Amino acid sequence: MKLTKMHYDGAKVSMEYEEEEGRGMGKKDVKTTTFRSDQAPLPALPAALKAFAPYVMRLFGLSEKGKYVDTLEVRGVTVRYTKDGRRAISVSAIQKTARTNGPAIFNTPELEEHSDESTGATCLRSDEIELLDEAEKQFILFINGHREQLTLKLESEPENAPAVDEDAVARLQAAARGEGG
Repeated sequence: MKLTKMHYDGAKVSMEYEEEEGRGMGKKDVKTTTFRSDQAPLPALPAALKAFAPYVMRLFGLSEKGKYVDTLEVRGVTVRYTKDGRRAISVSAIQKTARTNGPAIFNTPELEEHSDESTGATCLRSDEIELLDEAEKQFILFINGHREQLTLKLESEPENAPAVDEDAVARLQAAARGEGG
């Protein structure tokens, strides 16, 4: 799975990912899947996006510390894969402004992972690659069900509540993970 878009606007999580599917004879198709959810993520997901705030500010020649980096809302990361499999990213963020009706919108230029042919100035630094790795990890965890959970406190269980077949639940979960029967 290759994540190509990761987005969280404070209310909804969305992402796109690509998977290769074999057609036989060594040929492959790329299947793109879009996933959207209004379920709340664990705090680590928005934190992984927020960690890009100094990166955004640095690319625009702005201070990486202080009020503006603290209030910058990083909304998404778009990932493109080069022919040799390296990742190239662009980050989207917004900054609310006091004198306008709408926010300032920042879309960074695309930078890619280092290769032997690239120059350091146009490449992601190792700490920026770590930010990308963490964001990808959090979005994959989200798609695999690691989300904020609500709990309901019930006064008592209904007397006629059906029994839960734990073996059946385990079989369904294994089938969903592709582990078979």
